Amino acid sequence: MSKGRRIVLATLGLGILMLSLSASSGASVLMQYMQTEDPAYTWRPTSQTLLPDDLLLVDLQLTSQRWHGIRWQHTLRLLLPRRLGQKPPLVFLWITGTGNEERELWNGRFMARKVRAPVMILHDIPNQPLFEGLEEDDLLAYTFVRSMETRDPTWLLLLPMVKGVVRAMDAGQEFLQQEYGTPVAGFVLAGASKRGWTSWLTAGVDPRVRGIAPVVYDNLNLPQQMRHQLEVWGRFSDEISEYTERSLPQRLLAQDQQAQALSAIVDPFTYRARLTLPKLLVIGTNDRYWPLDALNLYYSELRGKTYLLYVPNAGHDLGAHMESVLNSISAFFLSLEGRLPFPRLSWETRDEDSSVTLSISSDLSPQTVRIWIARSQSRDFRNAYWQAFPMHQGFQGYAYTLRREAASHVAFFGEAVYQALDIPFSLTTTVRLVPPLRGEGEDRGREK
Repeated sequence: MSKGRRIVLATLGLGILMLSLSASSGASVLMQYMQTEDPAYTWRPTSQTLLPDDLLLVDLQLTSQRWHGIRWQHTLRLLLPRRLGQKPPLVFLWITGTGNEERELWNGRFMARKVRAPVMILHDIPNQPLFEGLEEDDLLAYTFVRSMETRDPTWLLLLPMVKGVVRAMDAGQEFLQQEYGTPVAGFVLAGASKRGWTSWLTAGVDPRVRGIAPVVYDNLNLPQQMRHQLEVWGRFSDEISEYTERSLPQRLLAQDQQAQALSAIVDPFTYRARLTLPKLLVIGTNDRYWPLDALNLYYSELRGKTYLLYVPNAGHDLGAHMESVLNSISAFFLSLEGRLPFPRLSWETRDEDSSVTLSISSDLSPQTVRIWIARSQSRDFRNAYWQAFPMHQGFQGYAYTLRREAASHVAFFGEAVYQALDIPFSLTTTVRLVPPLRGEGEDRGREK
């Protein structure tokens, strides 16, 4: 196909997308954007380096698209074991922004040593700064407003963010086929914050994604999440001020039609019927972006195998906890390749008048099972300190009984620690909040 014909088709596709927005669901808008051909897509190798840990580092310069006249360019790094097996491998893809390349490379090398499979690190999701210096949430919120003002969904920054990931998978797949004759079995995506958000959305539109591990993105079911913040804190999180200053959550809760249409496109909850693939959700207990029990607003609606990893005393930046998180993600990846049995963790809580009991069972034997407990004078646990206590082993599993307290709110979750293929990893239960005995009726009425 000639370059001129590709440009005409790309322009026509975007025009149809804009005209059909009023009749389209959010999922179909994202899918149409992904399917619109973009002649700007290209990639080329720029360097190869043999690293001391017997990994080959290949750097690609990727152009994923042209978005509203802006050419999106990315550094795409591949970490390859010296020998690729005959079986088409799964590829792990870590999505990141414009942060510390050395730290991201350390994370990638850590994963590559654990899984001995191709690992890709995609930078510059999104391309930034844009529009006179806007970055991260400020940039994202700006494009939300621009989309509503123009009634053009292609202004939503998450659309080119997802397309950047799709094009990175294309480039990685093409490179491995051309250079090594190695087809790819699929991809496992992970990323933090907005990149975790992007992982969800990419999995909703690209069948090559076989698993996702979104990190510190606990915000599915957007209308309910915004309402929940007001119920728990009496105000929106200060961490989303870029959105509240532009009245985006306020418009969503006021059932503004444009805000609702926007939410339907970017909320992974829209895609939940398609998201049947395995998922490992990583959440910091002290993340200031959302209430502690935000997961409970969507967890029961998720389909397929869904595993949880709450990280105690961790905020939006996991910091020193990152190595243990990467171990759990590595084990999750290996389980998808069939190289490591992944546990099936089950739990239940039983309420009595003055106590609550958490019970846990596992089909594989854990090394340790413990309960993490935090207390607060209100339902706000952002500054709470979490302490671990061993759970009591019985014939049918593990259990721990907490006494309800007169004046304090109590939160808890269980953690099971395993080891396989020399990888220590953890899985957790959901978080449960227990209101104090005093004022019980009011608190229970507000719990979800």
